[in-house]
Parts: sequence; structure tokens; C-alpha cells
Amino acid sequence: MLATDDERRTLEPADATPAEDTEKEIVPLMNIQILKSSPVPLYFQIAEAIRADVRRNNIPAGSKLMTEGQLARELKVATGTVRQAMQLLAENHVVVRVQGSGTYVA
Repeated sequence: MLATDDERRTLEPADATPAEDTEKEIVPLMNIQILKSSPVPLYFQIAEAIRADVRRNNIPAGSKLMTEGQLARELKVATGTVRQAMQLLAENHVVVRVQGSGTYVA
């Protein structure tokens, strides 16, 4: 049995089709503040800032986040640093990463 349009909208991003993913607006992550001189690793600061925004509902569930490259450029850090932050968030079920589609708030 095929899902109706309403049922499809309630699916988690991992279950969504690529066509549906393109309809999602990418959430800008402007509230992230990192301190490069801090002893706390940058990837952890980034992950904690995103997690805090999710917890406060500043970033709603199902929202598509900007790409790792975009966020790295915005924060002036290496893409690998952002990748580590996203991996940490995925391991803690804060985000869902969909290869070829993007990263979504869980």
C-alpha cells in the first residue's frame, strides 16, 4: 500500500525520497559561537551549540541543516571539524544523516 501525501510528510528523513528532501528549507545555523582559544575541541563546541538549539526548539525536528562545507565556511573552520561535530550529533541521535540528501534534525 502506498503512503498518502500526509503520511509521507510524517516519515523520518531516512525514509523520505530525494524529491521530498529538496522541498525542505535549509536552516541557517547563525547562533553558533565558538571560541578557538578554548581548551574544548571545536567540533564539540559546534555539536553542543547545535544540540542546544535543537533542545530549545530553535531548530525544529525534521529541519534540514546546511551542508558541512557551508557551515565550515561560515565558522571559518575545517570541513573535517564540522564533519566530526555532525558525527557526534548523529551518534547521539540529535540528527539523522542521509547520504546524498543532507543532515536533518531527528
